[in-house]
Amino acid sequence: MKLEYDIIVQGNNLKLANGFLGISNVTLIKCSGGPILVDTGGYTTRLALLDGLKKHGLTPTDIPVVFLTHLHFDHAHNIDFFPHAKIIISKREFEYAADPHPADLFIPWGLHGYLENWNLEFIDGSGRIEKGVEFFPAPGHTP
Repeated sequence: MKLEYDIIVQGNNLKLANGFLGISNVTLIKCSGGPILVDTGGYTTRLALLDGLKKHGLTPTDIPVVFLTHLHFDHAHNIDFFPHAKIIISKREFEYAADPHPADLFIPWGLHGYLENWNLEFIDGSGRIEKGVEFFPAPGHTP
């Protein structure tokens, strides 16, 4: 099977007078091991996420793997759609979400505890999920 991907929710950052409305990309990767979803977006994109999956003939239960780049609200809020999926996340990011920097206001309250009993696969450094799907650290506004 040829590896394919589609950005099913287009990200954006809308500046407001007192903050911003963050919207991350949500990307669907179609590969031989089944679809992989990269990030799940935030509450403002719940319908767009479901519509994007539907355009590919999928529902949340069809997604066996979700790769979370980090746990900010605009990347991970819709994780509740995927309680059956394996969640791949950096161990460092998961630990950071338990005790974020005091100035980091964007980790959803309780998300770390919510995910503790899920099917989590922790990664570190760089590696490969499947042929053609690799990951590597890209530190920025979180570890």
